[in-house]
Amino acid sequence: MSRDLIVSEGAVQTDGGLTGPLTLATSLQVTGAGNVVTTPHDALYAYPSDMVSSGTLIPESAQDVGLPRWSLPDGSTTLVKWVWAIPVGWNTVAARWGWNKEAATSGNVDWSFAYRLVYPFVLGDVDVGAVTTVSLGSIAVSGTQYGFQYELPAAIAAIAVADGAFGSKPFMQCALIRAGLADTYNGAVGVSLATLTRI
Repeated sequence: MSRDLIVSEGAVQTDGGLTGPLTLATSLQVTGAGNVVTTPHDALYAYPSDMVSSGTLIPESAQDVGLPRWSLPDGSTTLVKWVWAIPVGWNTVAARWGWNKEAATSGNVDWSFAYRLVYPFVLGDVDVGAVTTVSLGSIAVSGTQYGFQYELPAAIAAIAVADGAFGSKPFMQCALIRAGLADTYNGAVGVSLATLTRI
């Protein structure tokens, strides 16, 4: 009887049944009752081309390899929106986003993050969950700090979803909002990346 081990979409399977202990490399870990394998790179990504925004798209066309960004100005509320298709086994996730400031000044940028779970492929009305909005507060930037930042606020470090919810509503609609009227940073900020990591 064969004992070949198959890893398919994160699930451990065998073609003839598996008995005895299973030892994996240290870069992998087995989690959950279903023996789901995750790696340090078990994440979803959204780039500016995957997003829509009320801001301005900066294509970085002058570079051979550049990172485009959505530029969100001060003085108004602006946002970027995108959708992730969540794997069914993900019940707790962490959301991050990458951004940079666009003016050489200091201040606080006021962020919030909103999401809801959706399943659009049903007869009749779309199956939509409630919108959850998380205020992330103000993130300070100094006058000399001008590089790319990769944020993981505690408020969205562990978004818990009841077991099975991603299975019935596997699409996560997301919005990252800058409250430009509320923050103290006088200048635009550029959003260039968002990631969702299974934890």
